Amino acid sequence: MHARAKIREAVAERLLLVQRVAGNVYETRLHALEGRELPGLTVATGNERSEQYTDDRDMRRELQVQVAVHVRGAHDFDREADSIAAEVESVLMTEPTLGGRLANFYLSETQPDYSGEGERRVGRLAMTFMATYYTYEDAPESIIPTEHEAD
Repeated sequence: MHARAKIREAVAERLLLVQRVAGNVYETRLHALEGRELPGLTVATGNERSEQYTDDRDMRRELQVQVAVHVRGAHDFDREADSIAAEVESVLMTEPTLGGRLANFYLSETQPDYSGEGERRVGRLAMTFMATYYTYEDAPESIIPTEHEAD
């Protein structure tokens, strides 16, 4: 399993602690959440940049981890999404190395989508976190423990 998948799984597992979504945490969904899945969270990985970090060909990787908050469209769904987002940040920042997997992890962007189009109105708040981690060039499934510090 690629290191990206391990990080995605670890974030999703950690997000099970977000009480406001009552266990509705899903990895990379291709269809919208609805019904009993709301409110809920989805976790996906986005772009990743890599560079050779040492003469031994260790790779420094910066990965976008996208956590989306999904809530029912009501008159105050922005307030509900922000409340859940605050809990997401607290839960993830309590253990920002994800058990030693990451050298650095931080929230880099939050983007609301409150279009509410269609019959089922669902608001979405996309949170992009940046995760820095290290692998061996020839073993992208193996995360090097965080003895390295982020620049």
